[in-house]
Amino acid sequence: MAESGSRAVRVESRWWYWLAATPIAFAFWLVTTAWVLFSVSVSPASIGGPVAVFDIALTALGVPLVVLALLVPVAIYRDAGAIASANADWTPPVGTYLGAAVLGLSLAVIAALLAAPGSEPLVFLVVAYLAEVPVTVHYLLARHRRLGVP
Repeated sequence: MAESGSRAVRVESRWWYWLAATPIAFAFWLVTTAWVLFSVSVSPASIGGPVAVFDIALTALGVPLVVLALLVPVAIYRDAGAIASANADWTPPVGTYLGAAVLGLSLAVIAALLAAPGSEPLVFLVVAYLAEVPVTVHYLLARHRRLGVP
């Protein structure tokens, strides 16, 4: 619900859906990876070991997660622009959120470049999401408190 004293304004933006998908997709990926790892540990001869588990998880969900990670700064910018054009009482500090999201992606790229050969995609995904999930959750909570949606 919106804070008291703020007027109810309808914001014509669905960009926040992408932000809401970020922590959900990352949690799903972690659970899926854990499940595949468990399955391989029960029957290791069927897949080829723990390295193959990460290859499977990266192949199945890695590409969509990378796309989603790259969309976070765009979604923040577009959603904040829609809020500003709706003349709401609250306008998110776009620079702060964009800076945090871009910093998270930058750290992910640096970590991937410094990672052991073969583990770069995994390192990129984990670092990107560890940095971006808090940003998206904070943004969505602030948006909810001030606008009532999501």
